[in-house]
Amino acid sequence: MVQKFNKFFIGTQHYIYVSNGSPHINFVNEPANEIISKLNDECVKNSSHINQRNESSLLFSTSYGTLAKGGLKTFGCNYGFEIRFEHNKFWVEVDKFVAESSKGRETIFPERLLHKPLAQSEIDLLVKTLGESIFTHIDFHTKKNGIR
Repeated sequence: MVQKFNKFFIGTQHYIYVSNGSPHINFVNEPANEIISKLNDECVKNSSHINQRNESSLLFSTSYGTLAKGGLKTFGCNYGFEIRFEHNKFWVEVDKFVAESSKGRETIFPERLLHKPLAQSEIDLLVKTLGESIFTHIDFHTKKNGIR
């Protein structure tokens, strides 16, 4: 989903990090199943390095370099979401656009037990929220900078 914005920026790179361990991957335009497979392979390969503590997180981060047609008033765009794990629960936080600071973080799904995964409708809402934040950021800055 975030890859649909790639064509507007130069120097785009996206990341997935697993805290308390070394697994991480980066990608630009790869299909979702390839990204998931790479992350799974990294987690298996680094399983002995993943901290077995009670707290960890998975961070998905976009990094759009600079607006391709921004001229002298170009800008970048960085948003993501984090799934935080503790003992027997998890919650999801997502970056949201805030004009004054460009970004804020909101808990989109509050704490729930580990055995209660996100439903497809919740995953769709997470994707939609992240996409809207990125779009609003681009829209705000292109208007503000007189690019369009």
